[in-house]
Amino acid sequence: MKYAKICLILLGVLVFSMGCSGLKGYGFKTEETLTYIKQDDSIISIFVEDFDKSVYSEKELKEAVTKEIEEYDQTAAEGAGVSMVDLYTSGGSAYLELQYKTVEDYCAYNSRYTYNGKAIAMSLSKASEIQPDTFQPDELFIEHLDGGAMKDISFAEMDTSDTLKVLVTNEGMTFRVDGKIRYTSSNVAVNDEVIKTTADENNYIFYE
Repeated sequence: MKYAKICLILLGVLVFSMGCSGLKGYGFKTEETLTYIKQDDSIISIFVEDFDKSVYSEKELKEAVTKEIEEYDQTAAEGAGVSMVDLYTSGGSAYLELQYKTVEDYCAYNSRYTYNGKAIAMSLSKASEIQPDTFQPDELFIEHLDGGAMKDISFAEMDTSDTLKVLVTNEGMTFRVDGKIRYTSSNVAVNDEVIKTTADENNYIFYE
């Protein structure tokens, strides 16, 4: 029962506290929970949550998360899995960094543990693989130009070369990508390379 409570406190809620997460050379600082897409398409989650030593200890917290990861990895496909990058407490907050080998790991693990069974969807692919009829002809995206300028653009007008990747997600989350953001769908907000997506909608982030 205590194990379940610990995991619920840290991972099973969707309202995360503010804090200052430890970093492993990602090149940015964050004061909130976020998901980071690396150049090799592996994914880092940085969870920031309130920590109360009177409820559970840091040791208990680490044991609970380790058990959760081991449980997941036992059912993961060959070459897939989740690993703990770091977990520590400071100033009344707990900081957890997890790495997922694949997009499928990210979706399966977080649907099961973070969202308590609510399925989330995410895909990573080359923009050139998107079929033109995926979008309505009059559907507009946002082109992100140098200096923070933005303008409307249709999918047909985009530069969809093989170097351009597209992240598609229905998760309402803060994201960062290891690359230059080129285009986003209109339901995505970008401020100083920090991406905010809209829950329960298809969010498109094109980057290279």
